[in-house]
Amino acid sequence: MKADKTHLRSTTPKGKAMRKRLAEAAYILFSENPIADVTLDMVAEKAAVTKGSIYCHYKSKKELILEACQVYYQRWERLVVDYANVDHDAISRLRKAILSASEMCLFDDRNRFFTAQVFALAIKDADVRESWAAFYRRVHAFYQSCIEAIAASGAAIITNPKATTDRILAILEGVKQQAFFDATIGAASQIGLVVESAMKTALES
Repeated sequence: MKADKTHLRSTTPKGKAMRKRLAEAAYILFSENPIADVTLDMVAEKAAVTKGSIYCHYKSKKELILEACQVYYQRWERLVVDYANVDHDAISRLRKAILSASEMCLFDDRNRFFTAQVFALAIKDADVRESWAAFYRRVHAFYQSCIEAIAASGAAIITNPKATTDRILAILEGVKQQAFFDATIGAASQIGLVVESAMKTALES
């Protein structure tokens, strides 16, 4: 019963703020170290709180991992979706989205390391897999809306927006994986090439 009351406290505004603080600390640590090597003590130290604070807000390390994923998802939506939606031109909107997503997900070593670890966990953990799958569905829906807007504007003839979106995401995910094994692919100078390749796929499908 005591544990339940402790967990309920995390739903208050102050409790939610602490949960977010801990999740953000965990996200940073998971981006810099193997997740298996990150301890709750390390998260507490990073967040500048006591270890007991973690147990007041998270039942397990897995729950903290899932919340760290939410930090990543929210950051992606802020840096990619919100940034792109400022532009009302359909083609410019897609280009901005691909550029900002590339900078964040493909050419940021820490984010690439974090997502690779999450993918590895998702192979055996259904909760992690569903968490990322739900995020992927939002990502896909956003890019598909960009493609559909381009088609509706008459700027390009796109017969199958879903298939076009699939190909764009395949390009981005492929570059992310290749960059682990070929440093030249992950060099900042390659961002423009990735963006143009994805845009060409979008506009010539």
